[in-house]
Amino acid sequence: MKYYNRTNTCDRCGISFEKASGNPYREYNKDGYWTGRWLCLNCYKKDYDRRPNCGHSLEKEMTDRRIGNQDPYSSNAKGDMFEELTCIWRGVKNLNIENDNYKWSIDHSRDPELGIIQTRGRFYDHINRCWTQNWEDEHNKEFDNLIFYCASKDGENIERIYIFPKKEIIKRRCLTIVKNPSRGVQWYEKYRVKDEELLRMVNDIWGDIIKRKRIKKDV
Repeated sequence: MKYYNRTNTCDRCGISFEKASGNPYREYNKDGYWTGRWLCLNCYKKDYDRRPNCGHSLEKEMTDRRIGNQDPYSSNAKGDMFEELTCIWRGVKNLNIENDNYKWSIDHSRDPELGIIQTRGRFYDHINRCWTQNWEDEHNKEFDNLIFYCASKDGENIERIYIFPKKEIIKRRCLTIVKNPSRGVQWYEKYRVKDEELLRMVNDIWGDIIKRKRIKKDV
């Protein structure tokens, strides 16, 4: 059983996540940052429906996600595009789509070389000059490798790809990849994909994905 917090209950109403309907959701503050608290589906929906100018419900958000009618710059859309990139590149299925559940714990079907894969990606943070990923949520999941994409600031290109084995994921709460480190070779460079031809191929796939997503949104 996965524990989301010490008591494994909603941080607002106190209901046990074992008894609550749906999966737990992160609580975000007004600036869009995670507070560190977890909410049941009902409390999350109350927050969502109170958002100013949201104009639609959680159910509509999930429907939009299923049919691809999302803002291509939203966090969910970015994550979905990174997962689609892995699916096309590695020839695996997206289990969120297969199971019609976007809270499914595992992202992809088994890869013959990498086993069970998780996908994560980030756009470049030009202020802090790095790519940062929190991966505490991955610690209790059953997978073999995690593919991490480092996209450019504008998201137009995949600048780097890393493939991390689970043993490296469970050692750390988060990952920070510095673009131009001042100190020697960092531990994560061991897992960097350095095949330039492969990187070009992945970028060709990525270019097709973002073009299609943005065109669909504009239609």
